[in-house]
Amino acid sequence: MNVTFDFDGEHEFKFHHLKPQSRYKVRAQAINEAGMSGMSVPDVIQTTDPWAPDAPTDVQYDCSKDCKVVWNEPNNRGSPIIAYKLILKEIEHTEMKHYSAESFELDLGADNLEVDLSFLKPLTTYEVKLIAVNSIGNSDAHSVVINTSEYVGGGRRNGHSNWLTILLLIIVLLTLLALIVDAVCCLMQRRGFLALICSALFGSNQEEYGDKLEDGLQNDKTENNRLLIDERNSSPVIMNHGERCRNGPHSTPV
Repeated sequence: MNVTFDFDGEHEFKFHHLKPQSRYKVRAQAINEAGMSGMSVPDVIQTTDPWAPDAPTDVQYDCSKDCKVVWNEPNNRGSPIIAYKLILKEIEHTEMKHYSAESFELDLGADNLEVDLSFLKPLTTYEVKLIAVNSIGNSDAHSVVINTSEYVGGGRRNGHSNWLTILLLIIVLLTLLALIVDAVCCLMQRRGFLALICSALFGSNQEEYGDKLEDGLQNDKTENNRLLIDERNSSPVIMNHGERCRNGPHSTPV
């Protein structure tokens, strides 16, 4: 238990980790350059039964990037702190303090005196309530209002990523549209980029195939003419039977 003691109405002393339901005798002594004074008349401090702790003290936050909240351990009022609760509520309208339906509650250990809130949305206002807990109960809430920056939770980076995705999608769609239009021009009018590519890739092959076809036809024609001439030159003389009888038997002169 932590106790604050007022001495002579001008000075204040803080005593930490006192036992509950205990009596303490307090004496003070002044010191300066000349030396020390005598001890004061004893005073008595009576601690009571434990009760719920005080609210966390010296609560500070930094939201220049990811939000971070830090605090100091409060007076536990005779019962050690066993946990902290952090409640987040989004504020939709700051002037009217109209809360969103979305809220978060984080349970933190007794040794946690800071928390990172990187999951918050960028450029948003939140109310943060911090509560200390001991075996007796909960403290009052220490409340602060924070405004997140555009960088919280990687919001800035995600924005750039979204713009790049949209830009790439637009480029892909325009490319597909250009290819469709060019394909239509190639089929209908034999014009366009695809027509040039087809002409470059297949034009020489078609000319070569045409030349080979023409040469083959010419060779076939030449071969047919040659065979026809040979056939005419090699045909035997055929005589009918009547002519052979008129001439009589053929004899070979000796």
